[in-house]
Amino acid sequence: MNAVSTAVDPLPPAVDDVLRRYWGFEALRPLQGSAIHAVLERRDSVVVLPTGGGKSLCFQVPALIGDDPGVALVVSPLIALMKDQVDGLVASGVPAARLDSTMSSDARQATFNGLRDGRFKLLYVSPERLMGDGGAGFQATMARTGVRYIAIDEAHCISHWGHDFRPAYRQLHDLKGQLGMKKPDGFKGSFYRSNLVITAHKKG
Repeated sequence: MNAVSTAVDPLPPAVDDVLRRYWGFEALRPLQGSAIHAVLERRDSVVVLPTGGGKSLCFQVPALIGDDPGVALVVSPLIALMKDQVDGLVASGVPAARLDSTMSSDARQATFNGLRDGRFKLLYVSPERLMGDGGAGFQATMARTGVRYIAIDEAHCISHWGHDFRPAYRQLHDLKGQLGMKKPDGFKGSFYRSNLVITAHKKG
């Protein structure tokens, strides 16, 4: 993995515009700009940031830059997490959607209709929806809709919980050759938290 700390070229002005319009931020955190730059340049990358480090923006912001057709496909492990992310995006005006097993058939159909009409920029799905029994049909839909890029969120589930916890994650390499990742850029933030202290005391 190539260690990259800063973007070689400046980010397009549209990044700042999108950041202010949808999230109300005036500036990116360290490494976010470099990670966003890698996506915009269509380079493979691995982003490792602590909880609260702003990882989601690294794949959400690029989906709103430019007028390329298709959606950014975000693979996420938990329905509650997907719902929270998408609800927050929609509330901020971002054209995002999700597909999961808790949705009614009408709601799922409405999402497919929106995909067909090009109304969404981000689509959240679980790895099982992509790689399960109905995955072939979904992948065919995505092929017609067009996929700008794929973000694998919370990929640490594989190593943290063991390879058998979510086997569908290990099958994601079948989606497209790019997931074989050739010399991906690497972005790793610091996990040091100045407000956390660990102490040990001898039991008396």
